[in-house]
Amino acid sequence: HPPKIELFDQQVFMLYRGIQRCIGDLKFEHMQLAMFVGKNYLITLHDGPSQGIENLLQQPFHKYLQHPLSLASRIMHSASTLYLNQLLEFEDQLSELEEQLSSHGDDQLLGTITRYKTDILRLNRIFSYHLSLSKKLLHLEQEQSVNEIVIDQPMLQDLHERFERLHSLSSMYYEICGDLVDGYLSISSHKLNNTMRVLTLITAIFVPLSFLAGIYGMNFEVIPELHHPNGYFILLGTMLLIAVSLIAIFKWKRWF
Repeated sequence: HPPKIELFDQQVFMLYRGIQRCIGDLKFEHMQLAMFVGKNYLITLHDGPSQGIENLLQQPFHKYLQHPLSLASRIMHSASTLYLNQLLEFEDQLSELEEQLSSHGDDQLLGTITRYKTDILRLNRIFSYHLSLSKKLLHLEQEQSVNEIVIDQPMLQDLHERFERLHSLSSMYYEICGDLVDGYLSISSHKLNNTMRVLTLITAIFVPLSFLAGIYGMNFEVIPELHHPNGYFILLGTMLLIAVSLIAIFKWKRWF
Protein backbone atom coordinates (compact mmCIF):
# COMPACT_ATOMS: atom_id res chain seq x y z
CA HIS A 1 0.00 0.00 0.00
CA PRO A 2 1.31 3.52 -0.69
CA PRO A 3 2.49 5.55 2.32
CA LYS A 4 -0.40 7.21 4.12
CA ILE A 5 -1.67 8.43 7.47
CA GLU A 6 -5.02 7.68 9.12
CA LEU A 7 -6.46 9.19 12.28
CA PHE A 8 -8.46 7.24 14.85
CA ASP A 9 -9.76 8.05 18.30
CA GLN A 10 -6.67 9.00 20.34
CA GLN A 11 -4.43 7.16 17.87
CA VAL A 12 -2.53 7.71 14.63
CA PHE A 13 -1.75 5.02 12.08
CA MET A 14 1.02 5.60 9.53
CA LEU A 15 2.37 3.57 6.63
CA TYR A 16 5.91 4.45 5.60
CA ARG A 17 8.06 3.11 2.75
CA GLY A 18 11.07 2.00 4.77
CA ILE A 19 14.42 0.66 3.64
CA GLN A 20 15.44 -2.91 4.27
CA ARG A 21 18.73 -2.72 2.40
CA CYS A 22 20.60 -0.04 0.46
CA ILE A 23 22.02 -1.60 -2.72
CA GLY A 24 23.63 1.58 -4.08
CA ASP A 25 23.30 3.62 -7.27
CA LEU A 26 19.81 4.81 -6.28
CA LYS A 27 18.62 1.23 -5.75
CA PHE A 28 16.95 0.24 -2.49
CA GLU A 29 15.26 -2.86 -1.21
CA HIS A 30 12.11 -1.28 0.17
CA MET A 31 9.76 -2.53 2.80
CA GLN A 32 6.42 -1.42 4.23
CA LEU A 33 6.79 -0.06 7.73
CA ALA A 34 3.56 0.33 9.70
CA MET A 35 3.51 2.52 12.82
CA PHE A 36 0.67 2.72 15.32
CA VAL A 37 1.11 5.76 17.59
CA GLY A 38 -0.81 6.37 20.80
CA LYS A 39 -0.42 8.62 23.82
CA ASN A 40 2.31 6.53 25.45
CA TYR A 41 3.15 3.76 23.01
CA LEU A 42 4.52 3.12 19.53
CA ILE A 43 3.95 -0.17 17.72
CA THR A 44 5.87 -0.89 14.51
CA LEU A 45 5.22 -3.74 12.12
CA HIS A 46 7.66 -4.64 9.34
CA ASP A 47 8.85 -7.79 7.58
CA GLY A 48 12.58 -8.01 8.04
CA PRO A 49 15.08 -5.50 9.47
CA SER A 50 14.46 -1.80 8.98
CA GLN A 51 17.50 0.38 8.29
CA GLY A 52 15.75 3.39 9.76
CA ILE A 53 15.17 1.63 13.09
CA GLU A 54 18.61 0.00 13.11
CA ASN A 55 20.34 3.35 12.54
CA LEU A 56 18.24 4.99 15.26
CA LEU A 57 19.18 2.27 17.76
CA GLN A 58 22.84 3.22 17.28
CA GLN A 59 22.09 6.79 18.40
CA PRO A 60 21.00 8.22 21.77
CA PHE A 61 17.28 7.89 21.14
CA HIS A 62 16.11 7.50 24.76
CA LYS A 63 15.03 11.15 24.96
CA TYR A 64 12.31 10.39 22.41
CA LEU A 65 10.80 7.46 24.33
CA GLN A 66 8.44 9.73 26.30
CA HIS A 67 6.93 11.04 23.04
CA PRO A 68 5.95 8.18 20.70
CA LEU A 69 5.13 10.48 17.79
CA SER A 70 8.58 12.07 18.08
CA LEU A 71 10.14 8.61 18.07
CA ALA A 72 8.18 7.67 14.95
CA SER A 73 9.35 10.90 13.32
CA ARG A 74 12.96 10.08 14.16
CA ILE A 75 12.56 6.64 12.57
CA MET A 76 11.33 8.21 9.34
CA HIS A 77 14.01 10.88 9.52
CA SER A 78 16.70 8.23 9.99
CA ALA A 79 15.55 6.36 6.89
CA SER A 80 15.35 9.58 4.89
CA THR A 81 19.03 10.20 5.65
CA LEU A 82 19.90 7.08 3.62
CA TYR A 83 17.87 8.42 0.72
CA LEU A 84 19.57 11.81 0.97
CA ASN A 85 23.08 10.34 1.06
CA GLN A 86 22.42 8.35 -2.09
CA LEU A 87 21.03 11.39 -3.90
CA LEU A 88 23.98 13.57 -2.93
CA GLU A 89 26.42 10.92 -4.14
CA PHE A 90 24.49 10.68 -7.38
CA GLU A 91 24.94 14.44 -7.94
CA ASP A 92 28.71 13.99 -8.51
CA GLN A 93 28.07 10.95 -10.66
CA LEU A 94 25.56 12.92 -12.72
CA SER A 95 28.20 15.60 -13.41
CA GLU A 96 30.60 12.93 -14.65
CA LEU A 97 27.91 11.44 -16.89
CA GLU A 98 27.22 14.86 -18.34
CA GLU A 99 30.91 15.36 -19.20
CA GLN A 100 31.20 11.88 -20.72
CA LEU A 101 28.06 12.40 -22.76
CA SER A 102 29.32 15.69 -24.18
CA SER A 103 32.81 14.36 -24.99
CA HIS A 104 32.26 10.79 -26.21
CA GLY A 105 28.63 9.84 -25.74
CA ASP A 106 27.38 6.50 -27.03
CA ASP A 107 24.30 4.32 -26.82
CA GLN A 108 25.63 2.45 -23.78
CA LEU A 109 26.00 5.70 -21.83
CA LEU A 110 22.54 6.74 -22.99
CA GLY A 111 21.14 3.46 -21.65
CA THR A 112 22.81 4.10 -18.28
CA ILE A 113 21.25 7.56 -18.00
CA THR A 114 17.86 6.16 -18.99
CA ARG A 115 18.08 3.54 -16.23
CA TYR A 116 18.99 6.23 -13.70
CA LYS A 117 16.04 8.27 -14.92
CA THR A 118 13.71 5.34 -14.24
CA ASP A 119 15.17 4.79 -10.75
CA ILE A 120 14.80 8.48 -9.89
CA LEU A 121 11.19 8.44 -11.07
CA ARG A 122 10.42 5.57 -8.68
CA LEU A 123 12.06 7.44 -5.79
CA ASN A 124 10.27 10.64 -6.68
CA ARG A 125 6.94 8.82 -6.48
CA ILE A 126 7.85 7.53 -3.00
CA PHE A 127 9.00 10.99 -1.86
CA SER A 128 5.74 12.46 -3.10
CA TYR A 129 3.80 10.11 -0.81
CA HIS A 130 6.13 10.87 2.10
CA LEU A 131 5.78 14.61 1.53
CA SER A 132 1.99 14.29 1.68
CA LEU A 133 2.35 12.27 4.88
CA SER A 134 4.56 14.91 6.53
CA LYS A 135 2.13 17.69 5.56
CA LYS A 136 -0.64 15.88 7.41
CA LEU A 137 1.62 15.42 10.42
CA LEU A 138 2.33 19.16 10.49
CA HIS A 139 -1.39 19.88 10.84
CA LEU A 140 -1.96 17.07 13.31
CA GLU A 141 -2.25 19.42 16.30
CA GLN A 142 -5.42 20.84 14.76
CA GLU A 143 -7.15 17.47 15.02
CA GLN A 144 -9.29 17.22 18.14
CA SER A 145 -9.29 13.41 18.14
CA VAL A 146 -5.56 13.13 18.83
CA ASN A 147 -5.12 16.04 21.23
CA GLU A 148 -3.72 13.75 23.93
CA ILE A 149 -0.70 12.82 21.81
CA VAL A 150 2.32 15.02 22.46
CA ILE A 151 3.29 16.75 19.21
CA ASP A 152 6.81 18.09 18.74
CA GLN A 153 6.14 20.68 16.06
CA PRO A 154 9.82 21.61 15.36
CA MET A 155 10.69 17.95 14.82
CA LEU A 156 7.75 17.45 12.47
CA GLN A 157 8.77 20.61 10.63
CA ASP A 158 12.30 19.24 10.27
CA LEU A 159 10.92 15.96 8.92
CA HIS A 160 8.72 17.83 6.46
CA GLU A 161 11.68 19.91 5.24
CA ARG A 162 13.72 16.74 4.77
CA PHE A 163 11.00 15.14 2.62
CA GLU A 164 10.61 18.43 0.74
CA ARG A 165 14.31 18.42 -0.06
CA LEU A 166 14.27 14.80 -1.17
CA HIS A 167 11.30 15.44 -3.44
CA SER A 168 12.86 18.57 -4.97
CA LEU A 169 16.25 16.88 -5.50
CA SER A 170 14.71 13.84 -7.16
CA SER A 171 12.57 16.07 -9.39
CA MET A 172 15.61 18.13 -10.36
CA TYR A 173 17.76 15.06 -11.11
CA TYR A 174 14.94 13.55 -13.16
CA GLU A 175 14.72 16.70 -15.26
CA ILE A 176 18.52 16.80 -15.68
CA CYS A 177 18.58 13.19 -16.85
CA GLY A 178 15.76 13.97 -19.25
CA ASP A 179 17.68 16.98 -20.57
CA LEU A 180 20.81 14.84 -21.04
CA VAL A 181 18.87 12.24 -23.01
CA ASP A 182 17.19 14.92 -25.15
CA GLY A 183 20.52 16.67 -25.68
CA TYR A 184 22.24 13.46 -26.77
CA LEU A 185 19.41 12.66 -29.19
CA SER A 186 19.56 16.20 -30.58
CA ILE A 187 23.34 15.98 -31.09
CA SER A 188 23.00 12.57 -32.74
CA SER A 189 20.24 13.88 -35.00
CA HIS A 190 22.37 16.92 -35.91
CA LYS A 191 25.35 14.71 -36.79
CA LEU A 192 23.11 12.47 -38.88
CA ASN A 193 21.69 15.50 -40.70
CA ASN A 194 25.20 16.75 -41.49
CA THR A 195 26.17 13.33 -42.82
CA MET A 196 23.05 13.09 -44.95
CA ARG A 197 23.64 16.61 -46.28
CA VAL A 198 27.19 15.73 -47.37
CA LEU A 199 25.98 12.53 -49.03
CA THR A 200 23.18 14.44 -50.77
CA LEU A 201 25.63 17.04 -52.11
CA ILE A 202 27.97 14.33 -53.37
CA THR A 203 25.03 12.66 -55.09
CA ALA A 204 23.99 16.01 -56.63
CA ILE A 205 27.50 16.49 -58.03
CA PHE A 206 27.72 13.04 -59.58
CA VAL A 207 24.20 12.99 -61.09
CA PRO A 208 25.07 15.22 -64.13
CA LEU A 209 28.44 13.49 -64.51
CA SER A 210 26.75 10.08 -64.55
CA PHE A 211 24.24 11.46 -67.06
CA LEU A 212 26.99 12.52 -69.49
CA ALA A 213 28.87 9.26 -68.97
CA GLY A 214 25.68 7.33 -69.69
CA ILE A 215 24.99 9.21 -72.90
CA TYR A 216 28.46 8.76 -74.36
CA GLY A 217 28.59 5.20 -73.16
CA MET A 218 25.80 4.20 -75.55
CA ASN A 219 26.70 1.80 -78.37
CA PHE A 220 25.39 3.90 -81.23
CA GLU A 221 27.52 4.29 -84.34
CA VAL A 222 26.27 7.80 -85.13
CA ILE A 223 27.33 10.09 -82.31
CA PRO A 224 28.52 13.52 -83.47
CA GLU A 225 31.43 13.76 -81.03
CA LEU A 226 32.41 10.11 -81.27
CA HIS A 227 35.09 10.59 -83.93
CA HIS A 228 36.25 14.02 -82.78
CA PRO A 229 40.02 13.85 -82.15
CA ASN A 230 39.70 15.73 -78.83
CA GLY A 231 36.24 14.44 -77.86
CA TYR A 232 37.52 12.52 -74.82
CA PHE A 233 39.29 15.53 -73.38
CA ILE A 234 36.38 17.86 -74.17
CA LEU A 235 33.99 15.54 -72.29
CA LEU A 236 36.32 15.26 -69.29
CA GLY A 237 36.76 19.04 -69.26
CA THR A 238 33.02 19.57 -69.40
CA MET A 239 32.44 17.12 -66.55
CA LEU A 240 35.18 18.78 -64.49
CA LEU A 241 33.68 22.22 -65.15
CA ILE A 242 30.23 21.04 -64.05
CA ALA A 243 31.63 19.47 -60.85
CA VAL A 244 33.66 22.56 -59.95
CA SER A 245 30.70 24.84 -60.68
CA LEU A 246 28.39 22.80 -58.46
CA ILE A 247 30.94 22.76 -55.64
CA ALA A 248 31.34 26.54 -55.95
CA ILE A 249 27.57 27.04 -55.82
CA PHE A 250 27.26 24.81 -52.73
CA LYS A 251 30.08 26.73 -51.05
CA TRP A 252 28.40 30.03 -51.87
CA LYS A 253 25.12 28.74 -50.43
CA ARG A 254 27.03 27.43 -47.37
CA TRP A 255 25.68 23.95 -47.90
CA PHE A 256 29.12 22.38 -47.92
